[in-house]
Amino acid sequence: MGKEAIKLSIDKEVLEIARQEIPNISRFTEECLRKYLGIGTTLTPLYKQQELLNTIGKCHLELHLMNEQKHIEDMKREAELEKVNYAWRSLFAHYRDTGRIDDELLQHAIKVLGVNRDDLIDIIELAYAYLHRDRIDITDWQKVYEKYGN
Repeated sequence: MGKEAIKLSIDKEVLEIARQEIPNISRFTEECLRKYLGIGTTLTPLYKQQELLNTIGKCHLELHLMNEQKHIEDMKREAELEKVNYAWRSLFAHYRDTGRIDDELLQHAIKVLGVNRDDLIDIIELAYAYLHRDRIDITDWQKVYEKYGN
C-alpha cells in the first residue's frame, strides 16, 4: 500500500506541543486513523462504537421502560388483590365478631368478589365453622374460595 502526502491545517499551539510529544506525527496520525476506521484490527472501529453505544443505550432504555411497565402492572394486580382481600376480610371479620352478616359489607363484597349472595353467605358460614379445623389463611380470599367456594 502506497503513501500519499496531504496538507493538514492544525492550530499552531497544538502543532508545537505535538512536535514535542510525538516524534513522528505522520505515523501517529495514520495509526489514529487506522484505529478510528478499524483498519488492520479485529476490534470495532471507533466511529462505529458510538453507533453501538447509542443502540445499547436505546435497548437499555427500552428494557428499563419494559421493567417499569411490568412493575406498574404488578402493582395494579397487587392493589386489585388487596381490594378483593379487604372486601372479604371486612365481611368475614364482622361476621366473626358479631355473628351476623352486615348487609352493606355483603353488597360491597358481592360486587368486588364477583360471587352471588347465597354462595357468599355459604362461604362465610363454612369458613367460620371450619376456621380452626382447616387452618387456611382466612385473610386470603383466593384460598378461602378454593376451599369453600367450589
